[in-house]
Amino acid sequence: HSTSPFSLLHRLLQFCEGRKLSSADHGWNDIVMKRSTDNGHHWSNLSVVLRESTATEHVVIGNPAPVLDLASGRIFMIFSRNNAEVGVLHTDNEGLSWSAVTELTATLMKPNGWTDIFTGLSAGLTLDPQGHGNRLIVCSNHNGPDQNTSTKNHGRYSSSIYSDDAGATWKAGKNVGEQISGDEINKSTKGDPVIAKKGGTRITKNPKPDK
Repeated sequence: HSTSPFSLLHRLLQFCEGRKLSSADHGWNDIVMKRSTDNGHHWSNLSVVLRESTATEHVVIGNPAPVLDLASGRIFMIFSRNNAEVGVLHTDNEGLSWSAVTELTATLMKPNGWTDIFTGLSAGLTLDPQGHGNRLIVCSNHNGPDQNTSTKNHGRYSSSIYSDDAGATWKAGKNVGEQISGDEINKSTKGDPVIAKKGGTRITKNPKPDK
C-alpha cells in the first residue's frame, strides 16, 4: 500500500507500508518512506516513519494517510494500527524526524460506532480557507455501525477524518455511503473534495464532510 508522491517544491516524499516478513496484510508491517530533493531523479534510502513490532509481537502499522498543512509546513501522518485503532504523528522537518504518536481511537472510532479502520491511502488535502476554515482532510474507510448483515461488505463505509485547528484535534466526517471503499481524495474543478471509489470510477462529492 503506497501513497502518491508527496510534493514539497523540488522535494518529494513517498510513503508506503513496509511489510518486513511477507507481503501479507497482517504481520510485521511498518510505515516507511523515501525522500527526493531533486524532483525524483534520486531517492534516499528507505527510512522508518513508525514501527511498533518486535520479534515476539507483530503489530500492523499501515494505511498511511499524510496531509500537508500549507499554512505551517507541518506534515501529519494519519495511520491505522491492526485495522482496529487510529493515530497521528507529525514532522516539522520534511520527514527527517517524527513526533510521538497521538492516539485518536477514543475520539474518532468509539463515539461513531466504528469497529475497524482503514485510513488513506491517498495523501490528504488542505482545503481552501475561504468557506472551509483551512481544513485538513484525509479519506478513510471503516466498518460499523453494522446496519445490514445480509451482504458481504455489510457495514463498510467511506468517510473522512479532518481537522479545523491545524491538527490539534481531529474529527470524523459523515459516512459517504454503505459498501463504499474510498481510495483517494482529491479536489474538483470548483475546489470541493471528492472521494474516488476503490475498484471503480464512481466519484462521491463531499464538500462538507462534517455534515
